This record gives sequence, C-alpha cells and structure tokens, in this order.
Amino acid sequence: MKILILNFLILLLIKQQINFVNPCSCLNLTVKDIYCRSNWAAHILILESEIIKEGRDLWYWKVRYTAKFLKVFKGEEEDCEYAKNNNYYVFTSLHTSICGVTLKNDTEYLNFGYYSNGTRNIDSCRYNEEWNLVPEEIKKDLNNGAFDDYCKLKTTNIPKI
Repeated sequence: MKILILNFLILLLIKQQINFVNPCSCLNLTVKDIYCRSNWAAHILILESEIIKEGRDLWYWKVRYTAKFLKVFKGEEEDCEYAKNNNYYVFTSLHTSICGVTLKNDTEYLNFGYYSNGTRNIDSCRYNEEWNLVPEEIKKDLNNGAFDDYCKLKTTNIPKI
C-alpha cells in the first residue's frame, strides 16, 4: 500500500512539473488575425531592458524594455506610460515558458501587443519579429491599411443570431 501511495505521489509530482515547465499555449492564428486581436502594433527600437521584481515569486517578475517607437500602426502613442525622453516602456514576462518575449538591445522589431493596467505589454502569442526579418508584404499591408481593412471586414461580417 505504501508503494502504491508513493507511486501516486510521484506521478502527481511529475504531472505538476510538466504543467509548470511550459504553461504557455497559443492559438494558431494568421498574422492579420493576431493584429486584429492586439491593442497596438508598432515598429520599435529596443534601447535597454531591466528586470522588474514583483513579489517573491519568480513567475511574477517582468522584463521592462525601454523602446523608441519608430512608427505606430495601431493604437496611440499616448495610451501608455512614458519612459524618459519620450521613449516608452514595454513589458513582458521574464520567463519564455509563460509567454515572455526576449528582445535584444539596439535592435528594431515589429511588435503586436496589448494594454494592461496602463502599460504596454507583449507576449509570445503575438507577433514579435526583428524588423529586418519581417516580410515586405506585411510591411506594405501595415503601411497601406490592409490589416485595418481586414479587421473591419471581420467585425462587420459576423453573423447575427
């Protein structure tokens, strides 16, 4: 009986560890659908990063990126907290296993994100690509409003029940 209980506890612990290792799970969406579900989209330059420790639990710690917004495609620049010199803060989880995003300093990105409690946030379920790796078609569609048109079309064609 002791062996049975011990085996059960070991299996329970293993199951918890599997869930603990990678709880980040994303829907399989197109870039345009991710754009529609995002509050903001911008071409940004990462200037620096800093770990923000919120509480004792590592899972609540965040990375705060200081970013220069080169072009905003969706959302308003004034919507969120300023850093100094008219740069902005962008937050993400410290851990990639809970959808955190790792960005490099002095690198340009195209990021789609969301607002939470007056802060601008990104996660790995949205679009986060180095600017020089973004396909030209996506850049063109962002600049000419095709992404916004797609989102409007999706919301106006929802069947009424």
